[in-house]
Amino acid sequence: MRHHDPFEHVIDELQRVGSISDLPSALEVGRLVLGVYGGDVALSSRRGPKRRSVEAIALRSGCPFSVTTLRRCLAIFRITMRAPELEKLTLRHAYLVLGLPAEKQRELVTRAVAESWSTAHLAIQVALRRQ
Repeated sequence: MRHHDPFEHVIDELQRVGSISDLPSALEVGRLVLGVYGGDVALSSRRGPKRRSVEAIALRSGCPFSVTTLRRCLAIFRITMRAPELEKLTLRHAYLVLGLPAEKQRELVTRAVAESWSTAHLAIQVALRRQ
């Protein structure tokens, strides 16, 4: 009897994505990773030992992405759950707001879309809020 790998389907889907070349591909990877947690955003953001961790996915044979890439994509996907307007921006815009508190992310994403901010302008605004 063959042992079934619970991550096999996720690894297959991640391989189909191939690379993180734009925001839609990052969001797809984030969605797939969140699916491992049954869509539970709170569970996916907890620290400490977890049976279905991002690290466990990244360590599987055939996973095309690093732990860091999987975490970033999951974080970007979580931002779109709070600020769906992010999908109107670029992957670079999304990377810029990572690490900010949720409220600041939402504020900056909303303004960036409404005011058509370039990534350079968003980078300045992010720097100002990190001080």
